[in-house]
Amino acid sequence: MPIQEAYPKAKAAALHALSLDPSLGEAHTSLALVKWLHDWDLAGFRTEIATALELNPNNAFAHVLQGLFLATIERDRGGTVAEVKTLLDLDPLSPVSNFSAAFVLVFAGAYEAAAERARRTLVLYPQVPLALYALGWAEVGLRQDDEALAVFERAADLSPNPIGLSYVAFASGRAGRKEAAHALLERLTREAKEPLPDFACALIHIGLSDINRAFDSLERSLVERDSRIFWFAVLPGLEMLREDPRFADLSRRIMLACAAPATCGTR
Repeated sequence: MPIQEAYPKAKAAALHALSLDPSLGEAHTSLALVKWLHDWDLAGFRTEIATALELNPNNAFAHVLQGLFLATIERDRGGTVAEVKTLLDLDPLSPVSNFSAAFVLVFAGAYEAAAERARRTLVLYPQVPLALYALGWAEVGLRQDDEALAVFERAADLSPNPIGLSYVAFASGRAGRKEAAHALLERLTREAKEPLPDFACALIHIGLSDINRAFDSLERSLVERDSRIFWFAVLPGLEMLREDPRFADLSRRIMLACAAPATCGTR
């Protein structure tokens, strides 16, 4: 389901649940997710996630969201690692908790720990593409470009979706296989049933060291308020992008957009 359709429905369902029972921590968690990743309402997220954790400190998904927020928005590495520990203590065998923990550690810059967590997840659940994505990004952070490419290709074999394939193209470019990256970008553009998301295009252009086109794609992501733009501040392998003065200006405008959040239903 397109995110512009899914998030309003999610918000409506969460609000309906809270109208029936305001003490449902899970409903506050769902509302927190929508407030951050659709409305870009950071204050609203903080309020809802705090309420969710106060009502149910054992809500594993609330700890996932809190960890992601601390890693990407607050840049609180200590708090992020603490959330990961709590998450895994609460739900140590869940594939979602495990690959989420790996992703949170990637965003926090703890690449060795992220790779270890992703590998442990894959021992238990070898067919989970999201665990492979987390491992691939951890390998990017560790500057193991060939290994990252191999992992992303393995994930694409399991689930050949456009987003996963954009990771393959990004890693191909970083590993020096520029022709393969260009060919995959052309294929994704030509064969996709829907336009390739701008954030995926930006990743591929970064892998190809085409920073101008990467910024063009990110500018469109900002206009569309695609929440995946938040990850560009913390994903590994994007140093060329973040060292460009345009990135600081883009980040400033993202925060300005968050200061004037959109609405997706009312509360």
